[in-house]
Order: sequence, then structure tokens, then C-alpha cells
Amino acid sequence: MSFKKEKDYFIENLGLLLGSGLGVLNSLQSVQDEVGSLKMRKIIQQLMEDINNGITLANAMEKTKVFSNQTISLVLLGEKSGRLEQNFKLISVQQQKQRVFQSKVKSAMTYPVLVIFVTIFIGLGISWFILPRLAAVFDQVQTELPVVTKFLIAI
Repeated sequence: MSFKKEKDYFIENLGLLLGSGLGVLNSLQSVQDEVGSLKMRKIIQQLMEDINNGITLANAMEKTKVFSNQTISLVLLGEKSGRLEQNFKLISVQQQKQRVFQSKVKSAMTYPVLVIFVTIFIGLGISWFILPRLAAVFDQVQTELPVVTKFLIAI
């Protein structure tokens, strides 16, 4: 699982665990037991240590420099308003929407990129194989060629 997916998994499951009534530290411990990457485990461990030292969850998340400013702001608002689990659910929904949007953008960009590469490939093929043969024909006909055609043949 990629780190980005692990981070999304962390946010989603932390929100679910907080919503079920577990405390922040117990929720973090439960999520830490489930994540696979060592990097994410270390981040969660650092979060737990910071919270044990009296730092708020939002400040601890900001300290890791892994989470977006939007995520940290929503966690801070959730801590202040007492709606932390709802804000984690909101963050999870926003991340899902962002993944869908990015997927749509990637699929929308696939066709134009493909067309550009095919156009370049065909243009190089024509320049490499067909223009030299046409140059020989133009030499035999002995006609004055346009400047652009002369330039392309010279290349």
C-alpha cells in the first residue's frame, strides 16, 4: 500500500474509532497496529508521544509535516468544537472526492497526450523516411521549392 493510501486509511479509521467512543490515544494505537508501512507507524508513534506530552492532536499532526493544512485546520476546529470525529469523517469524504477528481483529470488527459505522441511519432516518421525520397524527386523535377519545404528537407 502506498504512503498516500496509508495516510487516507489513517484518517478514515481514526475518525471511525473516535466516533465509536475510543479516546484519541487508544484510537491512534489501534490504527498503528493496522498500518503496514514503517514510516506511517513512526508518524503515529510520534503523534502518540506528542499527545502524551500535552500537545494537541492538530499541533502534533502539524509537527509531522505530513498532513495538509486543510486537514490540520479541520482537526483543530474539531478539537475546539468537540466534533473531532465528524471532522475526521469530513476529511475522509474530502479526500475521497479529491481522489475521484484526480482520477478523472488523469483519464481526461490520457487522450490528448496520446494524440500528441502519435502526432510527433508520425511527423518524425515522415521527416525521416518520406522527405528524403521526396527530395530526390524534387531534384529530378528541377522546380523551385517553398522555403519551408527546403528547410524541412535540410533538417
